[in-house]
Parts: sequence; C-alpha cells; structure tokens
Amino acid sequence: MRDLVTRITPIILMLLALAASPAFAQGDPDENPSTRELVELGLQEFREQLNLSDYQWTQVEQILRSGVRQRIAIARRYGLDGTLESIESMDRKQKRRLEKDLKQSRKDTTERMKRFLDKDQYKAFKALQEDLHEAIVARIEAATES
Repeated sequence: MRDLVTRITPIILMLLALAASPAFAQGDPDENPSTRELVELGLQEFREQLNLSDYQWTQVEQILRSGVRQRIAIARRYGLDGTLESIESMDRKQKRRLEKDLKQSRKDTTERMKRFLDKDQYKAFKALQEDLHEAIVARIEAATES
C-alpha cells in the first residue's frame, strides 16, 4: 500500500502546486514567489528547454494547462487536498480508481502533445516529465522521513 501511496502522492501534490489559483497565490508577495509565479517560471523554462516555436508554444501551453485542470478536477472528485493524510484515508479501491483516472489523463495529455512536437522535442518532453516525477517523489520521501 505504501508503494501505491508513493506513486499517487507526487501526482496529486504536483497538481495542487500547479493549480496556481488565486488561493494558492495569496500571501506576502515580498517573501517568496507565489505558486503562480513559480508555475510561470517553470513553463518558461519548459518552453526554452524544448525550443518551441511561438505556434508550438501556444498549442502546448493550452494542452499543459488543460491537463493540469483536468487532474485537479480528478483530485477534487476524490476529495484530495495534497496531504498524505487525504490519500492514506482512501481505501484501496478508491486509490486504484484514482490512479487509473490520473494515468488516463496523463496519457491523453501526452498524446495531444505528440501532435505539436517533433521527435526530439517529444523525447525531451518525456525526459522532463520523468525528471519532474523523480524530483517530486524524492521531496515527498524526504518529507515523510522527517
């Protein structure tokens, strides 16, 4: 069960972080960048790393934002708030359904991305996805060990 939580948790936490809704962006703007600002910086870095044309970027950005909104809706449908407790309180059947729904959403997003990226860009996109996943898992594991 811990393995399933470890696989699902990074996805949920990433989704909630990427939401960048006004509620997430509240706080003292002089202290730290808001989630919205961090997301925008991340998107810009993504664009530069993949060397996307303006047209590609317009399409890809819409796909990424749509995918995030879709996954946030899935998380909310399951009553998740980004905490380990909200995931751990789910029964095994709910976790499997959640994982299936999120996997399908990621697959849909990836398929849509294929239409606008060349072979090298798509390969780089997949590598960035994997790097992000690994970084999030590492952060969560570090947080749960403390």
